Amino acid sequence: MICVDPQESFSPNNNQQIKSKQLAMLFECINSEVYVTSFDVELHGAYPSLTNERVLNVDEVIQWIQSVQSPTRQLNNEFRLHDERILIDNSYIRMWVFTPSNSDCLYWKLSDEYSFIHPLKWCQFLFIQRANKLHIYAIGKTRPSLDTMLYRAPFPNIYAENNICLGNVAIDRSMSIDEVSYAYFNSIKTHSLGERFIKKMKNHCDYDCYLKWLERKSINQIQMSELIPYRTLRNVVEKFTHKDNSNV
Repeated sequence: MICVDPQESFSPNNNQQIKSKQLAMLFECINSEVYVTSFDVELHGAYPSLTNERVLNVDEVIQWIQSVQSPTRQLNNEFRLHDERILIDNSYIRMWVFTPSNSDCLYWKLSDEYSFIHPLKWCQFLFIQRANKLHIYAIGKTRPSLDTMLYRAPFPNIYAENNICLGNVAIDRSMSIDEVSYAYFNSIKTHSLGERFIKKMKNHCDYDCYLKWLERKSINQIQMSELIPYRTLRNVVEKFTHKDNSNV
C-alpha cells in the first residue's frame, strides 16, 4: 500500500469538501506484462474497504515511487505539493480557480473599430478541463463551494455551454493550470458565439456597449452583478460527471 497526502475535492452530494485518505496499489504480472491497479482506501471503523478501482500507467507509478525517495520528500515529509487553487483533479476532469495579474491584458480584436488591448481589473475565474475541451466561468473572490453561482465569463469566443473556442491553441493534461489558463487569456479574442457577455448588452453583437464596458473595467473591478448568471457549481459538477454527458 502506498499512502498519499489528502487532496481536497468536492462531493456532488453535499457542499462539503472531502479528502482522499490512502491509496492501495495492486501489482500484477501477466504474460511478462506489469499491470497496476489502484484503489481508494475508505476507513469504516476497524474495517477498511477498497473503492474506485482504476488502472494506472506504470511510468507514473515509477515516478511516484522515485518522488517518495527523493530529498524533497524527506525534507518536507510530503508526497507532493498540491496547488490550493485546484478543486478537482481526476482522470475525467480538472477544475481550478485562476485570477490574472493586474498587468495581464485582454486581447480583443473584432475589427479596426472594435478592438481592445489593455489590462483589466480582473475578477476570479473557474476553469474546467476535460478531454480536449476547456470551460470558463466567472466567480466571486472567495474559494467556491458547491452552492456558489457561476457566471458567464465576459469574453468573446465562448460557446453557450461556456466551453472556449480554442482555434489552433492546443491544450492537454500535461500542461500546468497556469499554462492552460494563459493559453486562453493570452490568445486574441475575436467574435461572439451567440451569447451576451454582460447584462447591459442588448444582444451578443452589441459591441459598442461591450467596448465601453471594457474601458470602464480597465479602471473599476469586474463585478458579478454586471454578469449573466449561469448555474451553481453543484449543477455543473453533476452535469460533467454524469456519464451520459460525455459529449457536452
